[in-house]
Amino acid sequence: MGDAPEGKLRAVLILAIPIAFVLDSQICGLGLKACSTLCNAFSFTLIGLGVLIAVQLLRGKSVGLLLLPMVVIALIPHCTCGAPINTIWQSILNGYAPTCQVIPSATALFAVAAMRGVRTR
Repeated sequence: MGDAPEGKLRAVLILAIPIAFVLDSQICGLGLKACSTLCNAFSFTLIGLGVLIAVQLLRGKSVGLLLLPMVVIALIPHCTCGAPINTIWQSILNGYAPTCQVIPSATALFAVAAMRGVRTR
């Protein structure tokens, strides 16, 4: 493994994780009319996990056990919003899509790898 980043890059990587989940939750919008209740519950859960992961990284602790539920939730078909990335999945999976949290989950995985000094490509 390489050297973990320091300074501003470290701060950017740590903040990227919760911010990615917050921004992603706004694609459908949080609220009663935006997405299904399950989708909103998963969004809030992932925002919380993102904050916990960022705090653990800030403290220099392991985040492996927090990454597992994040990845599992991202793979469960639950999203019902009409974002363009969902249209193919919704036609196949009876109206649900597992792709709502793929982009912030990938952001979190890359940020964690970079914080560990691994060169993410």
